[in-house]
Amino acid sequence: MHRARILSRIRPHMLGALIPLLLAAGAIAGSGAGEGPRSSTAFVCPDGDRFTVDFHPGHVRLRHGSGVFALSRETADKTERYSDGRHTLWLDKDGARIEGAAGSNGHHRCRPVGSSA
Repeated sequence: MHRARILSRIRPHMLGALIPLLLAAGAIAGSGAGEGPRSSTAFVCPDGDRFTVDFHPGHVRLRHGSGVFALSRETADKTERYSDGRHTLWLDKDGARIEGAAGSNGHHRCRPVGSSA
């Protein structure tokens, strides 16, 4: 009933200003919505643990058995490093390493699935 009272107070002369505001708010709220990752790579570690990395502009989403974590890009030498302060992912030409994800044991030498290297 409260909503009906508010809507009844909108006058035709107000619509000229209200419609562009609603369209702008919708455009801002919708920006980035529904955008998927630029790419995804699944990794397997020597002990059989698996995780997937979804690459987004400026960050990655680490999908591991212990959860899903959004990690921001950090500066690192010769590797790409992403972290949220608790979980860290290193990527280089040889594979990936994760730390902080429960059960990950600081995996080293995790390879992309399908890689024979």
